[in-house]
Amino acid sequence: KNGITTISKKVNGEIQDNLKVLVFTDFHLDHKQDCCNYTYTMIAKNIMNVKPDLVLLCGDNITSVKNKARAKQFAKLMEDLGVYWSFVLGNHEGSEYPEKPMLSRPEQIKLFSQYKHCLLDPSIKKTSDGETVWGDGNHAINILNSNNEIAQTFFFLDSGFQLSDKDFEINYKAEVDEFIRIGKAKEGVKAKDLADYIKDSQIKWYQEVMAKNTKANATVFSHVPLKDMEDAYLEYYKKYNVEHGSEWAEEQDVTHPWPYTEVTGEVTGCDIKMLTGRRAEGMCYGPHDVRYSPFDSDGTGRTPMFDAMIESGGTHPAFFCGHDHQNNFVYEQEIGGKTITLGYIQPACYSSNNFWTKGMLGEFPLSDTKKYHLIQGYSVIDFDLKNADKPSEFKHYTNFD
Repeated sequence: KNGITTISKKVNGEIQDNLKVLVFTDFHLDHKQDCCNYTYTMIAKNIMNVKPDLVLLCGDNITSVKNKARAKQFAKLMEDLGVYWSFVLGNHEGSEYPEKPMLSRPEQIKLFSQYKHCLLDPSIKKTSDGETVWGDGNHAINILNSNNEIAQTFFFLDSGFQLSDKDFEINYKAEVDEFIRIGKAKEGVKAKDLADYIKDSQIKWYQEVMAKNTKANATVFSHVPLKDMEDAYLEYYKKYNVEHGSEWAEEQDVTHPWPYTEVTGEVTGCDIKMLTGRRAEGMCYGPHDVRYSPFDSDGTGRTPMFDAMIESGGTHPAFFCGHDHQNNFVYEQEIGGKTITLGYIQPACYSSNNFWTKGMLGEFPLSDTKKYHLIQGYSVIDFDLKNADKPSEFKHYTNFD
């Protein structure tokens, strides 16, 4: 109903309460034949090793002038593996080479949804007042537990492929100027160079779905990160540095990466707990998010999507994304009486700017912590569908390991 699929995991006819989800992001399957062959090999190996109940993709999956052939090739692989899957689109799909014939974003949605094991519902979503939900491929999947209750609702929300000209020139001119001031964009930046965002109609649809499933936890998969994630990461490490007297505490700010480190755990006086990973490049969210800090209309400093998850996301809402290929941190935050989990999926790209622009093909050994590391791999989320008060278990894996 309204494009929502309901599923359950059954073994010998009995609904199970454990669900293992393997999540990939940023395959960047394109025209580089050797890179893509290797990526396909790793996809198959990862799935066969993990044996997940469900495979999900967080965007920038097919990014080529050959994307129709690549899309069919990927879908056939998933069908041959016999695994159920779903996805969101990233910012490079259907937009990379507009002068050449490519599958558009709606065409990719239509193509993938025709395959037996793809759980995406391609229908256009509507809010209760008849408004069309913005974006391509927005959908939700309800997961039932052994009590036949909806325990989890997975949302797949399209974060678009570039800031619109109207947003750039009119709606967010001051925010773009702020991006330039703090170094997140250069003078002369164009709308096509800036990240898009989750729109109000998508958030409203999300809230209306959750209003019908008040006992469920919401887990959102999108491509572009939220600014809340950067705010939380900086707050955590600044307080960590105060507690531990780190010498590089004052050298870091919003626009520069932290040194390679994977400090995790709790910090005194901080409601944020780092679970895994690190920030190794500047975070790329849309100028829209800057509207809420420092251009904050309601004083919370939070983005609308974050507020919506706190208000109507269940006991343990979560948000996962991709987009930034060298960021993979995940954290929990106690807020509003809830524990919310936000973070990056482990990137899976072998044909992207990890290699071509970040020194990944240089002479530096992988053990040199002063250089970027190969972190290509995947993430696994284990859900306990019977216990709504228990957060999901999250872990990154790297193919290098």
